[in-house]
Amino acid sequence: MKPENAGVQTLMIDDGRGPALELIHIPAGGPVHAQRGDPILMIHGAYTDAWSWAPSFLPFFAARGHDVYALSLRGHGASEGKAAINAWGLADYMKDMMRAQAHIGATPILFGASMGGLLVQRWLTTGREATAVVTIGSVPPSGMTGAILRMAWTQPRNLYEIAQVAGSGTASRRFMHMLVEQPLRAGEADFYRRHLARESSRALWELTWMPMVMPTRPSCPVLATHGELDRMVPPDSLDVIERYFGAERMVFEAMGHCPMLEKRWEEAAGRIAAWLDERLYSEIDDEQLD
Repeated sequence: MKPENAGVQTLMIDDGRGPALELIHIPAGGPVHAQRGDPILMIHGAYTDAWSWAPSFLPFFAARGHDVYALSLRGHGASEGKAAINAWGLADYMKDMMRAQAHIGATPILFGASMGGLLVQRWLTTGREATAVVTIGSVPPSGMTGAILRMAWTQPRNLYEIAQVAGSGTASRRFMHMLVEQPLRAGEADFYRRHLARESSRALWELTWMPMVMPTRPSCPVLATHGELDRMVPPDSLDVIERYFGAERMVFEAMGHCPMLEKRWEEAAGRIAAWLDERLYSEIDDEQLD
């Protein structure tokens, strides 16, 4: 196991209900375990896998008392399904999330990055339960049509780079800069390339043209976060998520599309953790003070 993955447990969900799925896990630890016992399930974005959470958010939230899991959707990471990657759609990825939740055996706090953010929105739209939801640089519920048209007009080279990764799974330096403003591991391009791969053409079409997200008012709190300098998904997607779900919003200054891979990731994680404490655990903290 490489140093950046120290402490991460890896298992495969092989329940006969679809391709075997990679689920990585760090058990809860730290002095607040009893108070922060809700598990967290993290869903990655397009072109990447569960390990995008491993250097930062996974150990951070585990140390705060959560059992933290990150799922590699079918065709990603070590999950099965790569040979049929273009056949998988967002509904298939939703099935993967349900299998992961069944394995965890409890209602999770859901984190969703980029495409994963759209998936957790669909989770809410379909009435499934979550303790809380946090989106990070999420595709808006209206889909990526507007963002792609804007990019085609103002940044056609960036759109070309995205198309190259979609088809080949090979990322250029320019593409990586679209994801991260100040890399967590500056000068270690291989660290990022190891976790980038092709994405399903069907899933990309659906998240662009047919996101299948409807406005709802979930019973759980929802936080929509975004990097101020996101070059992949415009920060004004926060407006749409707020309107659809009554979400609260948070902007990470001077960060890009993937705050969990930024040099200043701990600032973003800390602000999310403070929000979770306020929305879920304030009564527990008040009781401890009495």
